[in-house]
Amino acid sequence: MNRVKMRMVVWGGMCVAVLLACHPEKSRLEEALEVAGGNRSELEQVLEHYRGDSLKSLAAQFLIENMPCHYAYAGKELEKYRRYFERFPPCAWRGPTFVRDSLVEADGAFCPDSLHKVYDVQVIKSDYLIRNIDQAFEVWRGQPWGRNVAFADFLEFILPYRVGTETLADWRQEVYDRYNPMLDSIRASADSTDVLAVAQALMDSLSVGTVYFTGLFPSGITVGSDLVVWRSGNCRELTDLVTYVFRALGIPGGCDKMLMRGDKNVAHYWNFVVDGEDSTYFASIGQSSKQFAKADTYWDPKGKVYRETFSLNRTMRDACGRDTADVPPVFREPLMQDVTAAYAGRINRFLRIPADSLVLVPREGETVYLCLSTRGTWVPVGYGCFEGDTVRIDNVQGDVVFRLVVCRRGHLVSLGVPFLLEKYTGAVRFFRAGEERQEAVLLQKFKEDFQAHMVGGVFEASDHPNFRRPDTLFAIKERPSRLRNVVCLPDKGGGLPLRPLLRASYAPL
Repeated sequence: MNRVKMRMVVWGGMCVAVLLACHPEKSRLEEALEVAGGNRSELEQVLEHYRGDSLKSLAAQFLIENMPCHYAYAGKELEKYRRYFERFPPCAWRGPTFVRDSLVEADGAFCPDSLHKVYDVQVIKSDYLIRNIDQAFEVWRGQPWGRNVAFADFLEFILPYRVGTETLADWRQEVYDRYNPMLDSIRASADSTDVLAVAQALMDSLSVGTVYFTGLFPSGITVGSDLVVWRSGNCRELTDLVTYVFRALGIPGGCDKMLMRGDKNVAHYWNFVVDGEDSTYFASIGQSSKQFAKADTYWDPKGKVYRETFSLNRTMRDACGRDTADVPPVFREPLMQDVTAAYAGRINRFLRIPADSLVLVPREGETVYLCLSTRGTWVPVGYGCFEGDTVRIDNVQGDVVFRLVVCRRGHLVSLGVPFLLEKYTGAVRFFRAGEERQEAVLLQKFKEDFQAHMVGGVFEASDHPNFRRPDTLFAIKERPSRLRNVVCLPDKGGGLPLRPLLRASYAPL
């Protein structure tokens, strides 16, 4: 980006500040100040501090307007939770199962229900916020690649002082001092203004050290900036690790995610970076994809993809409605943007399901949720609307089995049978039951090798419809081979009917 373009970015930001100051939606700031209660004076000190600096004033307003949605978990159990990630690296040679079991034995099982929320807007101090704003501006303006970072991207992906629900901490300077020297060589090269090249150089440096990956620990709470040192956890924690480093060094990136994977029973997270042309690239320090690649080359079946943001997505919130009882939790105060189109590319679909394909027809204008399956239930991952006898949901990638639901009185109500959205044709194929019974051979539900998780599983049988007094017929003691396994069930000597009820139980994933 040349100097003229840079001036346009700065001038554009100043114009936005003037427009916001004159726009009725300035009331968002007043709403946040009212929610602050006794902490209002701290926030007003920040606004007064930047009154003579249009861009920093706009940055402070951006943070404060969106602050009511942000909080940290607090309570004695929090340190018990953090110990999982702290103790894993020095004990990695003994494995994550040992770490988990040892901590449970020593501290007891982690109980997240005992934690409580502490909202930023009611406790954050003016000096903390001013320090974070000044440090963010310093790195944005001071790094060569900062001239290719638009002000809007700076606000959303560099300026924020937190990445999730972690305890507030002064992390910027420490992380900056730790990783800034890694970029000395590229800072002196011809690629110094190339955001993507700088991000890749940093990812290369971050990938040199050991990463302690496991999915066995508790999840759902952001660990915090200590992950930069500990380098442990699942894809969520390792994505946060890189996000802290990117923000500290002024690289516009963060976390993209699937609320539910299309090929597994879990959510998934990875890092993205936005280059000077506003194109998205992805990579992950915890997987093989450490080289940033264009978003539309990402191979996993996705359904929907979202980008975590500091700002509240008011358009998404208003589209789903503000009645919390009839809105799935993830869409009540959505801190995310829909970026499915960037990842789907040419196979991005606008899903249209006519009313005559549904068992239950929604009310006109009712919000309809797109769901993916997980462990016997369905999880909302997208939303749309029922208008003109058609369900309309935009930006969907296929190759995934979906179900449509509405949320009524806090419950998900199915609108019909599951369906497959064909990846390349966009055709919709419903899985309706036929009149005749059919045989099906299930070779593998998911694409990865889960045979190891079957060890410890059992086959059980019972002669009672409620499965009382089950008999264990077979226990899986060794990892089974794929496709070719013969199980010899014991002869119960007439104790069971010829065709007993049968179930299989596997070790948890």
